[in-house]
Amino acid sequence: MTVIAQAIELPKSTTSRILSTLERWEAVARTGDNRFQIGPELVRLVGQRPFSQNLSTLARPVLQEIADMTGEAVALCILDELQVYHLDHVQSQQAVRVRDWTGERTPLHISSAGKIFLAYGNSNLVETYLERPLSRYTGRTITSPDILRAQLPQIRRQGYAVSDEEFDDGVLGFAVPVLDSHGNVIAAINLYGPKFRIQDNEKRQQVVEILLAGAAELTKKNETY
Repeated sequence: MTVIAQAIELPKSTTSRILSTLERWEAVARTGDNRFQIGPELVRLVGQRPFSQNLSTLARPVLQEIADMTGEAVALCILDELQVYHLDHVQSQQAVRVRDWTGERTPLHISSAGKIFLAYGNSNLVETYLERPLSRYTGRTITSPDILRAQLPQIRRQGYAVSDEEFDDGVLGFAVPVLDSHGNVIAAINLYGPKFRIQDNEKRQQVVEILLAGAAELTKKNETY
């Protein structure tokens, strides 16, 4: 009680009344040693949130950590039918930045996140997508279904995908899969930035290692949740 009162900067009597009300609502629950924890009603309400919101909440600290370590923009993406949906984004703090795509959808074949969904998706997803015309966004966009299809096994083997100026001129992107408890891909963590900052081999390897560690952390958090 005292710790809570100090944290919220209210008198103990006021804190006690608030906690008693929350306890009646089952938003908090009293433990055996007279402490408080999250109550069953609050757990139920959180469980009703859409999957994407829960995932975004879990992912935000991981995205921030990756952005802090690399100095580049980091995004969380999910598959939305045959498109990439950009769920969340942590912007780079450097002078030259890339666009924040949060809330927007982009084609699968132009981004590293999209390639992750294709590489780890089932054959029906891949063939359905590759039957469509692949629009060109830059001079380096892959518009040949055969070339793109040939990249997918390599992406699965190495565990990450790259988009080298295929989405936007001068922008280099990397993405890794986030898995559920059954090993299915539920999201992709996507790092992207100006190519001149991340194109040398040492920097690329560092970025990939940080992304893989972040994805493993988020996968573990999702399983625990």
